[in-house]
Amino acid sequence: MLENWLNEYGEVTAINFNIYSYYGLRDNAIINTGLTTTLIESDMIDIRYYQSIEDVDEADAELWNIKRGLGVQWVFPDKMDIETQMLITDTISEGLDYLNIAYKLIGVFGDAN
Repeated sequence: MLENWLNEYGEVTAINFNIYSYYGLRDNAIINTGLTTTLIESDMIDIRYYQSIEDVDEADAELWNIKRGLGVQWVFPDKMDIETQMLITDTISEGLDYLNIAYKLIGVFGDAN
């Protein structure tokens, strides 16, 4: 999927969070439902995204100067403007706060106008 998006759009935008407490399937479903609903309500034409969840082990934590936990990444096709980036990061953060999940926004990677 990512390779197809890169071929079609030339770039992608990735939004990365680290999760430091339990984050189960139910939690993930709640976050993604809230994100999808927010994108639909904000009249975004293309609401596709890809999500990756990976363990951040001791070696990765040391390499990136972060704590161990889960690395959760949402990847969207094409470059994304700052307003949309903020909408998405705020939505994810609000959901994580609501679920009492400890997290840190690592960053948004890709072009922004």
